[in-house]
Amino acid sequence: LGFGIAWPRPCGHQFRRTTKVKSVALLVISLIGLLVAAISATAVQVLHEFARHKLEEYCRRRGKLSWFSLIIDAREEFALGAQTLQMIAIAVCVTSGLTWFFTGRAATDITSLSLFGLIGLWSLALLAANCWVPWGVLRISAPSFLYRTWRLWWLTAQLLKPLMQGVEVVSMLFHRATGQQEIEEDEEEAFEDEIRSMVSEGESDGLLDADARDMIEGVIELDDSTVSKVMTPRSKVDALDANANWNEMLSFVVEVGRTRIPVYQHSFKRHEDILGILFAKDLLGEFAKPQNQRMSIRQLVRRPLVVPTSTLLDEMLQRFLDQRNHMAIVVDEYGAVAGVITIEDILEEIVGEIVDETDVVEPSEINRINDRIFEVDGTVSVADLNQEFGLNLPNGEDFETVSGLVMSTLGRIPKPGQALTIGDVQIDVQQASRRVIERVKVTLLEPHEQG
Repeated sequence: LGFGIAWPRPCGHQFRRTTKVKSVALLVISLIGLLVAAISATAVQVLHEFARHKLEEYCRRRGKLSWFSLIIDAREEFALGAQTLQMIAIAVCVTSGLTWFFTGRAATDITSLSLFGLIGLWSLALLAANCWVPWGVLRISAPSFLYRTWRLWWLTAQLLKPLMQGVEVVSMLFHRATGQQEIEEDEEEAFEDEIRSMVSEGESDGLLDADARDMIEGVIELDDSTVSKVMTPRSKVDALDANANWNEMLSFVVEVGRTRIPVYQHSFKRHEDILGILFAKDLLGEFAKPQNQRMSIRQLVRRPLVVPTSTLLDEMLQRFLDQRNHMAIVVDEYGAVAGVITIEDILEEIVGEIVDETDVVEPSEINRINDRIFEVDGTVSVADLNQEFGLNLPNGEDFETVSGLVMSTLGRIPKPGQALTIGDVQIDVQQASRRVIERVKVTLLEPHEQG
């Protein structure tokens, strides 16, 4: 070359033999890459979808229960290593296969039919290796596959760790591009996600039904909600005036049908005015005594449990259990009474609505009677009502609900049967207490009916 050395060129026979050897080697490498891709894809699929209880039982039967813990703890690292190996194997398989196809062929020998045939054949091979085989192994022998190959995926993860660091680099770039801060994984959230994953797998394997899953989800979410979400608001609390006489108290207890009733003096708005909780069962013993020997309401009430609106539900449930209490007064940041919460309210977040024989079935918030008339609960938002029926009812700063709209317009709480017209809507009060409007009938007026 540059030194004047004349390199011998292989003769025609030697060249063809060398080309044939190279072609066979490329085909073998391509097939090996396809096999490695199939095994790696199977590992990725199994590591993401395997049933834990089946793997645990498989390891226990073989006296290797410690292996189960090793696999569970490192399965994400194993899966990332297997996926990295899968991508490398696919690249090797495709590159070697195409090189093998074009080796020893002149451009004139390659036809469109042969090229499309190669693409179709290679697509089927890759589909089988990366989809069909992994799903088949997952359904038939996932525990056995993991039990026998987990050490291979541990070694793969160690060898390919430099390439796996690309995940962290890309994640960092995405965080910077979107202006988001990288947040360290919360151990508690990670543990909750782990439980959710196990519950989902248990449901898919038929070990849990939907109701059990919902109950577990409810327990997990208790620390994400506060008492303000599930409490009974002050406007709907049945509270008793401490100045009521025995006949008034008896009538009130029978009317509301509650077993625990808050007792107040002056008003049921301020925390300091709440005297305590009256237990209906405490009245039975007093009624057996002569009237002049009975204790007063102030003596019968029990000390109330007072909590702020920011109290988490799991903390509230624990306080109920520790103090053997079933009701608490909820106050806001200013010390005003926001409502009451019971242990039943929290349990309903776990098991769903609890209805006993004394509960009355409440009507739905909005009940359409026809195209022009519908009944509405007083707590329905004016904005929601406008959006639902295309109305233009005013939404002031001092109120948000239909009940607030009516009271703001009239300047007082109307009696049942009273009606008022606002624009092209007539509102008839159907149910109202001394403190709030409970239900109204809304009628869309025709143009000739509007005042």
